[in-house]
Amino acid sequence: MTAEKTQVTSPHFTVLFVDDEPSILRSIKRIIHKTNINMLTATSGQEALELFATHDITMIVSDMKMPNMSGSELLEKVAQLYPETYRVILTGFADLDSIMQAVNHGGIHRYIQKPWDNQDLLLTIKDGLQFTKLKRENHTLQQKLFKQNRALKELAQSLDKKLNSKLNKSN
Repeated sequence: MTAEKTQVTSPHFTVLFVDDEPSILRSIKRIIHKTNINMLTATSGQEALELFATHDITMIVSDMKMPNMSGSELLEKVAQLYPETYRVILTGFADLDSIMQAVNHGGIHRYIQKPWDNQDLLLTIKDGLQFTKLKRENHTLQQKLFKQNRALKELAQSLDKKLNSKLNKSN
């Protein structure tokens, strides 16, 4: 289990990469190291779930074919336990049925074919983090709007009571 951070600029956005092949994780680290993305790595689904228990993970990029727990099973569990996490499947196998199962049961946002294009991988990560940022901002704005609407409702009720009180006094 490796918790590796690279040039932290946004501490609330962390991407977890899961692959049972250390060479794949090393390749991804070389690509991500050039960015300002916080990253964690895991070599199994169980290890990934343990990291979720101790870290605030924004996005997960998981290999499809892994022993003990497939990427599809992992992402399905992540969708159930951490539904706000942006989920990406990474695979060298073009098994459409498995990919469709992952999309349908794990709520996968994106699919990347191995070998990947570095720019496509980085763009996928950037898009996922931007999507998450916008969702969080939207949630914050909705909460603010709810509070403002509640305050307006209370003000309207207060004004209504005052008006009714004045009308009753004049009658």
